[in-house]
Amino acid sequence: MPHINFAWWNLQNFFDTDDDPISNDFSFTPAAGWTDGVFNKKKENLAEGLNLIWPNEKIDLLTVCEIEKDTLLQDLLEEAGMDHLSVVFDAAGTSDLRGIDVAMAYNPSKLTVVSRTSHLVHLRYRTRDIFEVVFRINDTGEEFVVIASHWPSRSRGQYHSEPLRIAVAEHIAFLVEAHTKVDSTTYETLQANDDLKQLFKLNGKAKFW
Repeated sequence: MPHINFAWWNLQNFFDTDDDPISNDFSFTPAAGWTDGVFNKKKENLAEGLNLIWPNEKIDLLTVCEIEKDTLLQDLLEEAGMDHLSVVFDAAGTSDLRGIDVAMAYNPSKLTVVSRTSHLVHLRYRTRDIFEVVFRINDTGEEFVVIASHWPSRSRGQYHSEPLRIAVAEHIAFLVEAHTKVDSTTYETLQANDDLKQLFKLNGKAKFW
């Protein structure tokens, strides 16, 4: 497999200054002190930090959380001079009440987006989406899956947050299972043919049982 530089970063409330009428982002408006000057300084600092993650090489796959929308990731990449990365735009956006989302960018010279799916976890209220993206490695044709998630906060204590975090973990476990297991009929057929090695070749992806 070709060398792919990966990075994950929590951007800690990377919101623009616009008041989104759908989400509760009142703390990130000029009226609350979140001015264009403050926002631009945060973006500048984040861009500087982003360039330190792989200082002597390029990032090929970047996933971030605590970002308001995909276009902000695009703005951050421009600020950081990372024009080799393209954002994986998610038309579904986020369902989180505060408007917090995850976002992803990739190097098209090394990777191709095969599919993208945004999953909503149904708790007592809308929570942050799980963003699932299937990539194909251009040089080999191999595929792999990236599942980006930002679990419910522990800010209100473990007693309140633990059930919510477990629900998200279980949802992700089912997504992983769908990519890594074959159904019982396929397994029995391969076993009868003494060909279990094919489990690693189905659909061009690694499969386990």
